[in-house]
Amino acid sequence: MDEFAIITIPVGLLGGWLFRSLLLRALRLRHPSTFYSVLGAPTMKQLDDRGAALVPSRGRLQMRFLRYLWGGEFIALRDGWITFVGVGAVISHIAVVAGFVALAAR
Repeated sequence: MDEFAIITIPVGLLGGWLFRSLLLRALRLRHPSTFYSVLGAPTMKQLDDRGAALVPSRGRLQMRFLRYLWGGEFIALRDGWITFVGVGAVISHIAVVAGFVALAAR
């Protein structure tokens, strides 16, 4: 189980960062109205987890993005690339959680 967690957590974190940045870029270029009106035009720096506790507006922006991602709202755009990247981001988040659960279960 330790090997699973040691591999899954870093790969999931890196994959999550990559898929989130690709999703933001694709939404900004392909669906700008959704990017600006629904998400509030976040940048990866604003979605960085370290600043959310200090700046309430950044925390709200993060929550808006996570609700959009975990709610599957990106699927309604009917864009294959955005759906692929969004599902990849969700799977990466699940992999990180599974890695921590595996560590806790040992």
